[in-house]
Order: sequence, then C-alpha cells, then structure tokens
Amino acid sequence: MVGNEAYGADWQTRDMNGDGRDDVVITGKARAPLATWLVYYNTGTGFDTAATPWPFPPDAPARPRVLWRWNDGAADYLEDADGDGRPDWIRLSVSGHVFNVSRNTGAGFDPAVAWSMPSVPTCNRLHSEGYSFTDVDGDGRVDLVSPANSCADVVWNWAEPFWKVYRNTGANFDLTLTQHAVPNAPGSGISRIHSGDLDHGHWTTMDFDGDGVPDLGVFVPDSAGHVELRLYRGQ
Repeated sequence: MVGNEAYGADWQTRDMNGDGRDDVVITGKARAPLATWLVYYNTGTGFDTAATPWPFPPDAPARPRVLWRWNDGAADYLEDADGDGRPDWIRLSVSGHVFNVSRNTGAGFDPAVAWSMPSVPTCNRLHSEGYSFTDVDGDGRVDLVSPANSCADVVWNWAEPFWKVYRNTGANFDLTLTQHAVPNAPGSGISRIHSGDLDHGHWTTMDFDGDGVPDLGVFVPDSAGHVELRLYRGQ
C-alpha cells in the first residue's frame, strides 16, 4: 500500500474489488474528504483512466479521508473484517463502545453493523498506537491486537511479553482475549506500544514466508551502521 503522504494521505492503493490487484483510491482533495471516493481500477497493465465512484451508505456519519493501517488517533480503518479479500470500513465509536463495520460489496460499502469492542483501556482514545488490526491466525480476517498497555506505555508482562489478541469470528471480535507470545528483544521497540511503525519502532509484522500467517521482523542496527533483520516466524 502506498499513498501521497506518510500521514493524512488523500490517496492510497488498496484492492477494492478483491481481484488481487491494488487499485488507486482518491479519498480527498486539498486535505478535505470527498463525499464519494474515486477508484481507478488496476487492469494488470495500468490503472483505468476514468474513475469509478465508490458510494457510502446514506446513513454514514462522515466520509473519511484518512484510512491507514497505522494512524495515531485514527477512528477509521480499511481492513478485511470478513475474509473475502476486500477491505471493509471499520469505524470506531468510543462513546458507544463498538466498532461499526461497513462491509465492502466490491462496488461500495454496506450500511454499518455494530461489532462489540472488548473491555480495554481507552485513555487517549482507542488508537492504533496501542491497538491495531492484523490477521494473527492466517484465516484472512483481521483480529484486534493490543501489543501493550497504551495508558502506561509499557508492554504486557516484561518478563515473558505477549500481545493481547481478540480473534475475529467473522461476525464479531471474540471478547475473550488470547495471549500471543512475542520474543523479548531489548532495544527493538517491541517493548513499547508502536505497532509496526518503523519510524518509531524497529519491528514490523508481515508474512515473510508466504504461509498466510504474519511473522515478526526485528531490525537490529550494529555499530557499523548496518541493519540486521531477525525473523521470528508466526505459529
């Protein structure tokens, strides 16, 4: 995924119709959200020259402009909630203590359905610095992950660190947490709350070996200025 700014992008690339190819999505202009997004579909050899309007449901409270995997304080996310290969619109409601999920039909977003939010600290709002979405079990649906206590700015359990994972059932997030063990890698940034932002931490999660399960990559610099990637494979 790419966009025109590290934060606050007015466009980005996402596979909007689930064909396996990233499309160009215009979400705003001049840092203002568009009422209807514009999608330039990927043909495999380029992008369509004419935009396809991407509608929102009539009851949508707002049209988001920023939809990143990592965005401090974000209320809107574009993630695959149901495992169909298309990113859905997930909107956070702290006051209602729910996630409002609008499924991607391949041509727009359905009206939102409320998903329960686990009982987690919401100091400084629930945001992706302390919580994020990633598919930890490889089933194609993003799970809700808390790498650390965002209120205290510390990892869960220093001696044997773990992430708190609330698995995605396809229709909700499981309210019972699962402890997902992570390596104790001092100096990597994994002992802090930044979840995969290499500008602030020194680690990221992605599927390095193509088995569908995210692995943990820790970037360790040496005194000569070189960087070594240490790979911890997902289980």
